[in-house]
Amino acid sequence: SRLASVLRASWRQLGTPIMVLAALYMAITGFLRLRFGFVALVELSWGAVDLRYRFDEVTRWYAGLPVYGAIANADYPPAAYATLWPLLGWLPLEASRVLWAIVVALFLVALAYLVARESGARTLVEWAFVVLLVLPMYAMQMTVWSGQLGIFVLVLLLAALLPLARPGASAWRDAASGVLIALALVKPSITAPFLWVVLFVPGRLRPAVITAAVYATLTFVAAIPREERILTLMRDWLTGRSAQMPAINGHANLHKWLELLRLDAWMLPASLLAFLALGAWIYRHRRTELWTVLAVTALVARLWFHHWAYDDVLLILPMVALYRIARRGPAADGRDVVAALSFAALWAIGLAPVRAFSFDVTPPEWLHWTVEVVQSTVWLATLAFLLYVAERLRAELSLGGDAGQKTGTPSPSVDGGHVGRPATLTPAK
Repeated sequence: SRLASVLRASWRQLGTPIMVLAALYMAITGFLRLRFGFVALVELSWGAVDLRYRFDEVTRWYAGLPVYGAIANADYPPAAYATLWPLLGWLPLEASRVLWAIVVALFLVALAYLVARESGARTLVEWAFVVLLVLPMYAMQMTVWSGQLGIFVLVLLLAALLPLARPGASAWRDAASGVLIALALVKPSITAPFLWVVLFVPGRLRPAVITAAVYATLTFVAAIPREERILTLMRDWLTGRSAQMPAINGHANLHKWLELLRLDAWMLPASLLAFLALGAWIYRHRRTELWTVLAVTALVARLWFHHWAYDDVLLILPMVALYRIARRGPAADGRDVVAALSFAALWAIGLAPVRAFSFDVTPPEWLHWTVEVVQSTVWLATLAFLLYVAERLRAELSLGGDAGQKTGTPSPSVDGGHVGRPATLTPAK
């Protein structure tokens, strides 16, 4: 369209200066926010609030003391306490805060590297922009100072899922991915939707079987110091706080919307329905580009269950997917322009300070709802766009397969039954 052509021409002229200014802004903002986050995590009396909860839970768990029902915030599965023990189970709290900060810093570097590598960035300016992309997000600051797990989960998921989509099967690769996915299940409210990717995308069951075996092993290890049986521990977890969390503990999610409609009884059934619908969708699009699948899964993971603002770190995945789509260049349907605009909207929302709308500070009612409506609208619109892109890619893959059958040549978009990366769409690296 004419508007798309004008926007493309404007970006060709102004794109580099805009990205330089954005990178400078993100560098300054990221430094200030992460500096505050790490100081609060390690030193401040009110910092590391969620880390304190996990420390208390792990300590009580391995001391054989009651956890589920005895601690208000104990809503993690038994295997999570085995996963967290190396960081929280053998040092006093203050030393654990320092160790946690060191590991978080390393994972932040790994996340920035993975985002830059997968973005398709080519120039030095683009690399600087995408490397800095994750640092100034307000959700990142919240994750750091509170001691939340989102950074760990994202890095583990990417390190596990990206190799699974590569051509060829390797027992060692599948084993490594299975271990990483099992560790990422430390926070199942984020990780569970990605299990569909493990099950359907590789084109083989071995990664899913290894994931299940490793997770079962972690659950067994966690149960060793407990008097209760494993089934009792799992029942206590499933029937405890995790199943009774009111929707008010979070923002912009399916539970919150149902609460507003006074349909509280439908919260868990709606989450299950969303989970199953995602599984059916991933199965249908298992051969399309992996990053589109990951982006849709991340948005569903953010919306399907109650989440605080720190779990907005999941938006990093759709931002990478949108950047890749925009970076491919002009498309006949204008998807490159829509992707760029969607990326800008997610980027702006990710930088916005939303703590006042999630925790102790009570904003004016109109401001609270304005932020909720804007966030929800942008996320749902982005999800709809990515669903459209995935369907178009699937159609293009089908046409490529049909053409290959007619001409006797293989389709360039399918890699041995794994996630395809159409040669006509993906930029050369």
